[in-house]
Amino acid sequence: MVDVLGNISLEPTSKEKASDITDYDKKYFSEESKPKKTKVIPLKKDSKRLFHIGQKVPVTISMDNSKIEYMIEKVEVFDSIKDFKQENFSELGLGILSENQALDQTGQLIPYRRDEYKFGNGKDSIDKLVDSKLVHPKFVYLTTTVKNIGKKSTEEIYMHPSIKLLKSEGNAWNYAERDGIAEKNIMTGEVDYLEPHGDGKSFYNIGSIRPGETVKVNLGYFVDEDKLDSIFLDAFRYSGSSGTENMNEKNRWWFDIRQQSK
Repeated sequence: MVDVLGNISLEPTSKEKASDITDYDKKYFSEESKPKKTKVIPLKKDSKRLFHIGQKVPVTISMDNSKIEYMIEKVEVFDSIKDFKQENFSELGLGILSENQALDQTGQLIPYRRDEYKFGNGKDSIDKLVDSKLVHPKFVYLTTTVKNIGKKSTEEIYMHPSIKLLKSEGNAWNYAERDGIAEKNIMTGEVDYLEPHGDGKSFYNIGSIRPGETVKVNLGYFVDEDKLDSIFLDAFRYSGSSGTENMNEKNRWWFDIRQQSK
C-alpha cells in the first residue's frame, strides 16, 4: 500500500477532462441517510379492495393488462412440511428456518426463540434486546386458482403475494409494526412455497395461461403461531408507493386469511 501511494502524483488537466467534485455537506448526508417514513392511509374494514376466502376476484395485471380471476379456495395450517415437495420451497424461507433452528431433520417445525429489539440511533445508543420468547412456527398453506378471463393468453404472471400483519384501528386495518421496534423472526413475508413455479430468478413465474384456462396455484408461508390471527395477503402489487401509501387504491388486492391459533 505504501509503495502504491508513493507512486501517485497530481497533474494539471483541462476543464474538459476534469471530473466533477462535490463538497461534503455533513447535514445533507445525515438527512439523506435517514429513512423517509411513508404516510399510510389504512385499509377500511368495508373497503372494496378487501376480499375473503372463497370469493372470486377480478384482477388486472398491471405489467401487461392481462385480466384474470383469482380465488383463494382454502387456507390450512400445518406443523410439518414433510409431506410437501422440497423443490417447491424457496431457498430463503428454508434458510431462515435453519438459521433459527426451527426445523428438524424430519421436516417438523419446532419452537425457536424470537428476539425483539429497540432501535438505537447508531451514535449515542445501539440496538437493544428488549424481549425474547419461545414461539412455534406454522406453515400456512393456500389453495388458490387463477383463471384467464381475457381474450388473449397471459404472458408471464409472477405470483409473489406477500403476507402482511395488520392490526385493528377502529373501522380500519393498519400495519402492525411498532415504531422503533424490530423482531428477528422466521417470517420472510414473501412466498416460501410455490407450485407451479419457474426456475432460478424466475421462481415466482407461473407461466402463460390460455383464455378460459384455470390454473391451480398453491402458496405457502412460514408464520409464527401467535401471528396467525393477524395475517392478510397483499396480492398482485407490482409497484410501490411514493409519498403516501393508500391501502384502498384500486391497484391493491387484499385478502383476509386470518386463522385462529390452537
